Amino acid sequence: MPLNIKRAFLLCLLLFITFAGITVYKYTNVNSKLENFDVTRIGVLDGVKLKHEAKCFKVHLEVSQRVTDLVSKIRVSEKQFKNSYNEIKKNTKLTLNAKNSELAKLESKWKSLSRQYNEEMQNIRNIDLKIADITQTKLFSILESLAKSLKLNLILNKTSDDKINIFYTSKDIDITDLVVKEMDKVLPNIKLEDLK
Repeated sequence: MPLNIKRAFLLCLLLFITFAGITVYKYTNVNSKLENFDVTRIGVLDGVKLKHEAKCFKVHLEVSQRVTDLVSKIRVSEKQFKNSYNEIKKNTKLTLNAKNSELAKLESKWKSLSRQYNEEMQNIRNIDLKIADITQTKLFSILESLAKSLKLNLILNKTSDDKINIFYTSKDIDITDLVVKEMDKVLPNIKLEDLK
């Protein structure tokens, strides 16, 4: 074999061994970090079905009905006050001072009633928040217990129109620290001056 071909062959062999070594090192280094991770077991929960079928969520329907009733009551009151206002305005038998006096009384009654309605609505909201706090606390406790007994690492919500997408994740599948470490290696910093 000519000398140039032997050199090229040895150079290629050396490069191949170097790249193979780097690849093996990176693979074993990454895998050593991930050794602690088992196969992820996932549970699925239908959040909408839960809300419709679990007895504890029925109280939300009562709260919702209270809100609906209060809003209807407010609308009726508004209509009555508008009618009273228009009757006072159209009343030709009253003097201007008498009209203004009646309108001021009506406005005072409306402000008082508005405060009362606002307080009622705030009370309903507070009740709803307490109910939500109680049900969520118990739900997450139950989910954590079930996840541990069923050896689940993750519980997903299979209902897309619900606000919560993930109900539970176990700490052993949290890879945040690993991702942060790798991002810091790959992209240690970005300087604003470099982006101009």
